[in-house]
Amino acid sequence: YRLYEKYLGDEIAKQLPKIGIEFPLIIHNQDMNIARAVIGKNDDGSLVFAGNINEGDYVKFGVGNPNIILQDSINMLSTIDNIPIESVFIYSCMARRRFLESQASIDIQYFSQIADVSGFFTYGEFYTNKKQLNFLNETLTLLGLSESNHISQNIINKTDIHFQNITTLQAISNLANAASKEFEELNNNLELKIKKEVEKNIEFEKRLFNSMKMASLGDMIANIAHQWRQPLSVITSTASAMQLNKDLDLLDDDSFKQHIDSIISQAMYLSETVDTFRNFVKEKHELKTFPIQKEIQKALKITEVTFKDNKIELIDNIDYENEISVKLIVGELSQVLINIINNAKDVLIQNNIQDKWIKLDLELNKTDVVIFIEDNGGGIPDEIIDKIFEPYFTTKDDNIGTGIGLYMSYDIIVKHFKGDIKVVNTNHGAKFIIKIPLCYE
Repeated sequence: YRLYEKYLGDEIAKQLPKIGIEFPLIIHNQDMNIARAVIGKNDDGSLVFAGNINEGDYVKFGVGNPNIILQDSINMLSTIDNIPIESVFIYSCMARRRFLESQASIDIQYFSQIADVSGFFTYGEFYTNKKQLNFLNETLTLLGLSESNHISQNIINKTDIHFQNITTLQAISNLANAASKEFEELNNNLELKIKKEVEKNIEFEKRLFNSMKMASLGDMIANIAHQWRQPLSVITSTASAMQLNKDLDLLDDDSFKQHIDSIISQAMYLSETVDTFRNFVKEKHELKTFPIQKEIQKALKITEVTFKDNKIELIDNIDYENEISVKLIVGELSQVLINIINNAKDVLIQNNIQDKWIKLDLELNKTDVVIFIEDNGGGIPDEIIDKIFEPYFTTKDDNIGTGIGLYMSYDIIVKHFKGDIKVVNTNHGAKFIIKIPLCYE
């Protein structure tokens, strides 16, 4: 109960188990996403689900969308329209009927345009093959019967159905706010976690690499928190406006669809932001062949708020259409690029540069692909330019810099990629040159 109360809000949680079908928990089992709906609530606050959820299972909140459920029936029509069918038998879930309420007969009406329909609503559906056995919820099973090869040519009349579900909007708004709060709490405690993580590591190189990773996560979480503010505001204000218009009986179908599209668009942006964060954290350090432009885009996506907040112009001269494939350890190149970009940002701010910019270029030659990252921060003093890749060397205050970022960047490029990284001063500032061999050994 507390899980629903925290993420979907008190008003939603109070309606359990009645509203459990609309907001099931989703588990992933053997390449299938399976919904587990709440069917009961105990006095101690624990919940009873339709089907098993094992301890340690990773779960996600699902949102029952009746429009999508009915659209599945329309999609099935196109599948069986060219198959000889004289009679249709349907097994439909009782939970599906309760959720769709008065609209539960719509999908059955669709199939009746092809052939006579019979069947029943049932409990406890299951799916099994040689590899798996799963108990399911809210399914519709279709059995087509025929004694001939004749295919009837029917014109299918498809009804455009739209549901207005204010509880879904409330749940999305509460979920977004709860997740944003968790990101903020994680950001506040991140420095302490980084320090403890560094202290736990024994091996020298592992300690440095993990510290660099956590530092990148710190910047990324701060970026996510900033990116979430505007879409959260849009979702909250739109949901409030819809609730008010509904109370005043002013919510027509066109306005409803317009508001829903806006909320879905913002929710998808939030989801993409979280996916970027999760993929960065969970990336397996595997050797793979991939376009180098994708790693550059990943680094720019993570640091895009850095450019906006500090009014830094990004001069991106990368050719993203003509992809250059390289064989590298996934995730390590993006960490190097993020570190160099953040260092350039710090220099631009520290030197009070007015028209700040960071420029990226990419070149291909016979044996290497070369990445250039240049800024107009004034350059690196000659007396320290040869030391910047040494471990623990930093020109920043102790509470800002650790002196491991560029060292680990050098270690990744030279030792892991068998490439080369150097920095030179130009008329504008510092220019990092990263060479990566096309053939990884």
